[in-house]
Amino acid sequence: MRDLQSEADPRGVPIERVGIRGLTRPMMVMSKDGSPVPSVGTFSVFTDLPMNLRGTHMSRLAELASSWEGRVPCPRSAEEFLRSLIEALDARRGGMKVKFPYFVPKRSPVTDLPGVLQVQASVKAELDVEDPAGGLRFFLSVTTPVLTLCPCSKEISRFGAHNQRASVRIRVRSMDMIWIEELVEMAERNASSPLYPILKRRDERFVTESSYERPRFVEDLARDCALELKKHPAVRGFSVKVTSFESIHRHDAVAEVIG
Repeated sequence: MRDLQSEADPRGVPIERVGIRGLTRPMMVMSKDGSPVPSVGTFSVFTDLPMNLRGTHMSRLAELASSWEGRVPCPRSAEEFLRSLIEALDARRGGMKVKFPYFVPKRSPVTDLPGVLQVQASVKAELDVEDPAGGLRFFLSVTTPVLTLCPCSKEISRFGAHNQRASVRIRVRSMDMIWIEELVEMAERNASSPLYPILKRRDERFVTESSYERPRFVEDLARDCALELKKHPAVRGFSVKVTSFESIHRHDAVAEVIG
């Protein structure tokens, strides 16, 4: 049977990235306490393609992504996958991105009722086997829902202050293990309050009063997370993006720090 992908291409144009996107499959994610957390991952996988080849082997990419049982979010496990990918496709560079929901156990603050908080996470890894600097670039991104209460609203009002849900996306570059839970906890402790899956009346009162005592602009939240990340020994680069879904405005408030 004729193999069109392996035929020579006369145009002399190399391709930087070619592959598949949107492959969805069940997966397990490593938790900080050692237990695996079931999830569903959406995979993107690619390699480079030299100028002399017409096409890549898409089925091999899909096969490797479908069968991978790596340790997410471990950088070394991602590197193992990329090396097998590059070898199978006879490439120089390879990359992957996996997006998935992750579930963090969370108990209500007063009544101590068990619940599960969903956050959004992704890992991205790229490897160049001919790079003398080592080649692997690994990123972990976690978006955590929190609550913010406006300092200005509290300052100018006799009663109360507007508050709302917000999201904190923390993206780190590292070659060492950083747990998803670490980034969730960082976002929560710098916000006006965490969000809780289950709230009874006593819990709701606690969240309302404690957030009032801890007002935060999006700028405050972004800066405080950035300061923690700068001190983290495993972080080689980062970005923090805070989006507040304003309850009294038609627009959102956004702040971002890149370090």
